[in-house]
Amino acid sequence: MIKKIFFCSVIITHLFAISLHVGNVITPFYLFNQFDQKIQINSKINYIIISSSKHASLMINHFLKSKKNDFLAKHHALFCINLSQIPSIFAKFFILPKIKKLKYSILLIYKNNKFIKKQNNIIVYKLNNLLIKKIYFLSSQKELRALLKYRF
Repeated sequence: MIKKIFFCSVIITHLFAISLHVGNVITPFYLFNQFDQKIQINSKINYIIISSSKHASLMINHFLKSKKNDFLAKHHALFCINLSQIPSIFAKFFILPKIKKLKYSILLIYKNNKFIKKQNNIIVYKLNNLLIKKIYFLSSQKELRALLKYRF
């Protein structure tokens, strides 16, 4: 019994330690966008906007459609969709064809990653030289618009 409790506590501690939090430094890495272009997450990036649900993606897309195509690049921001919980066949045949129609770049996260996941929320990481300075959890398009208008 004690071994089981110890094992469970180690697993839980490990799971929480995996996520990126304020004060963590992100190691540069690459993701592919919907056009199969390899994009590096590096020290030039100030914001990473992440969606883990259809609802959050729709809010972000609605906001970005009203902006110029270079809005994200101009503001050193990246938009990522977390597809790690979606079967790859579904993503390939239903999600990718829709987002390939969009003119701005959307990075695709296929594997389990260290970014925090919160269903129906937009998660925005504020970075400074790959150091996570702040994490915003947004639940409405109004909050996203306010954050991006104020910050950009």
